[in-house]
Amino acid sequence: MAFRLASQHIRIWWLFWTPGNEIALLRLRRSTTGIHKMKLDDDRWQQLRGGYKVLYDPRPALRRLISDTEVDAAWHELWQELHHQGDVGEASYAAVTILADAFQSKRVTDWNLFSLAALIEVERHRKTNPPIPEWLRFDYRRAWKQLFALAVSCLHEDVDAYTVRSALAVIAIGKSELKLGALINWLGSSELDEIIENNMLWHDLYSDAAEQLVGPERR
Repeated sequence: MAFRLASQHIRIWWLFWTPGNEIALLRLRRSTTGIHKMKLDDDRWQQLRGGYKVLYDPRPALRRLISDTEVDAAWHELWQELHHQGDVGEASYAAVTILADAFQSKRVTDWNLFSLAALIEVERHRKTNPPIPEWLRFDYRRAWKQLFALAVSCLHEDVDAYTVRSALAVIAIGKSELKLGALINWLGSSELDEIIENNMLWHDLYSDAAEQLVGPERR
């Protein structure tokens, strides 16, 4: 294994080397050797901060979700600790990578997964929140590719309204439509009704009783 990795670095150096670019190639080598998958047994979890800007280790809650033990309580804890009034932390970003892996393996969907991940990604852009640590960037990008695929896939299934909205938020964010994703994820049924009524006069001009030809058949 070590020989294989060493030979890969030699090939990279040989293919891209030209006089004067040694520094750029050294940076490339450092970035590739730093790539590895964040795991639950990583010691760095104990050094990460959550939504309250204090140290928070989400692994116990994550393990309960993975093992389908006290699922509601685990989600409640993650919602409370990974985000607080717009604040998120490094533990929030790291938790997204584990959640994406877990639900891809389980092949099940949960609106909490999409909505919490979308919220964390939106708040990552808040000026007062920390950037993603360099050592986590590769994992986080990979996790969002997984989340996007899961969101697209789940919309082929018969899912509830919460899952539809949260999956659409993930899809919008995954397509670099951050503001649209933030809006979809923020909107509840009452807020959506108010916007539609104020801007489209829905109650006066449209009928919910019209024959349904799009979407799953009502029973």
